[in-house]
Amino acid sequence: MSDSAFTLSEVQKLFRNADYKACLPILEKIIEEHDADTPRQLIGSMLLTCYQKMAFWDKALAMGSSLCSSENCWDSIKQNYAWVIYFAHFKNRSPSNLEEAVALIDLLHTLTSKQKNQLPLTLAVFSLISKCTLLTPTVAMQLLEKLDYAKLEDKEANPDKAEKWTSHKEQYICHYSKALFMAEQYPLCIDFCQSVLNEKKAISKDNQFWVLRRLALSYFRTNNPEPAYHIYLQLIHLKPDWYLLFELAQIAYALSKTDEALRYSAQAALAKSELEMKLHLWEFLYRLLISQKYFPEAVKCLSLACALRVQKGWSIDANLLKELGKFNLPPSQLPEPNALFLELIDSFHDLAFDAQTLQTGSVANILPHGKAGFIKVNSASYYFRVTDCQFPISELNPGLKVSFYMKKSFDPKKQLETNIAVNIRKVC
Repeated sequence: MSDSAFTLSEVQKLFRNADYKACLPILEKIIEEHDADTPRQLIGSMLLTCYQKMAFWDKALAMGSSLCSSENCWDSIKQNYAWVIYFAHFKNRSPSNLEEAVALIDLLHTLTSKQKNQLPLTLAVFSLISKCTLLTPTVAMQLLEKLDYAKLEDKEANPDKAEKWTSHKEQYICHYSKALFMAEQYPLCIDFCQSVLNEKKAISKDNQFWVLRRLALSYFRTNNPEPAYHIYLQLIHLKPDWYLLFELAQIAYALSKTDEALRYSAQAALAKSELEMKLHLWEFLYRLLISQKYFPEAVKCLSLACALRVQKGWSIDANLLKELGKFNLPPSQLPEPNALFLELIDSFHDLAFDAQTLQTGSVANILPHGKAGFIKVNSASYYFRVTDCQFPISELNPGLKVSFYMKKSFDPKKQLETNIAVNIRKVC
């Protein structure tokens, strides 16, 4: 038996025992002194694994590149080299050179294209999209399209339980639907989101919410507000945040539902958020209020939008300055934003709810989690959230007489439009 055969036998034993530190110098010597009888693919494969396990990334990258340049390179070596590229360039660092990172993704795609497991490519794409601020939506789309959607891990999400870990397929859905929307590929976004929602395997409720929102906004951006309107009635029931109410107001306005647009805008104005975050809402309210002849309130909304810009040192565009000029309001003399908002609160409360829906009843019960309950009016019951009570929660008890407004909502379990109780006040 030759010395090289004996050495190879010994090093294979060390390798099987995962003694990579002991393997490394022997393997390096064998490959340096290799002859025609030396199984280069085997030695190289073990050496690549040793470099990988010991995090010698530069050596691992050089070895992987050398081995994969061979015409008959093993698939297992290509897979290991793909993992080396992922750990060396994507795992714990943010790429500084986008062009280089995209080239590495292309290389990973080539290495894993015939593999059943494309995990290194998948993780590298997700990592680049999450970390690289220079990535455009169009490039994100192109990177995601390198993944084989059918091969992605698709552990089924439990629709009734928040998932601690999201499947790769679900991560792809979130990234791709967002990229399509941000790239203004609205027809493609509609088709993709609709196909996802029609799949038998559900995605988590949280991510289903965002897919529905992108679907609705894509309908809206393609001048088809009707389906967007019905989707948003579901969304604001699940998450009545100010920006969703504002988006619904704009959709309702596009459908000539002016009263609803005003109502949802006023609700958005009252919802919690920093005033400067709602700049476009104040401008929208100004135009809407003017059209409905609420002149004092409209002027205050215009003043609020401009006062916020002055306070933050932001520019005021020519159109807003022109509107201010109509009312002889110099920007430098506008009241303080918080003072303007306080002057508007009562008007927003009056506008936020339909006076014809005012009802009086009594609290029937409070649900065990303490976040919601039902109010009974004669033979009817209306769902309410505790956060909609305009009095201390400690005073909320079954039998309490209250007044409230009815607000359109959506019951996701029954898949039906319904009414809920909001702006709940004690009846003395």
